[in-house]
Amino acid sequence: MHKHLNFEERFYLKERIALGDSITVISRVVDCSRTTIYTKLKYGTVIQIRQGKSQLVYLADSGQAIYERQRVGSFNTIRVGAIESYINCIKSKVLNNH
Repeated sequence: MHKHLNFEERFYLKERIALGDSITVISRVVDCSRTTIYTKLKYGTVIQIRQGKSQLVYLADSGQAIYERQRVGSFNTIRVGAIESYINCIKSKVLNNH
């Protein structure tokens, strides 16, 4: 089962990672697989420079922005409108032919 995290869940992920919680615990609370958490961490982690030192930090808004950018070209957002006429055709044939 695939799950898309919303912004609140991404923010929760950010806070729990900062506190040192395990991926397993976070995945149980958010109700998704550990692989999903690892993927979200991979895409939402950025390099920040603090006091002249660079470090990797997960940011919820960065993860959300990347998610939204990737969804623009996804199959699910494009195909529904493209096959609507086909679905209506099948629907009318089923209704007319019982």
